[in-house]
Amino acid sequence: MRYNRYENWAERRRKGKSSELILVDGHHSAIITNELWEKVQLLRKKKATMPK
Repeated sequence: MRYNRYENWAERRRKGKSSELILVDGHHSAIITNELWEKVQLLRKKKATMPK
């Protein structure tokens, strides 16, 4: 996770980069199982190909 990337966000939007960037490793439990993830990725790959 990345925090404090921009300074004065309300005034300068993405132009004001902050020199004090905070990087934190995100530790959280998975929402879905790896098996379901692989199954969905396979289906997405099948649907992505153009028909003949």
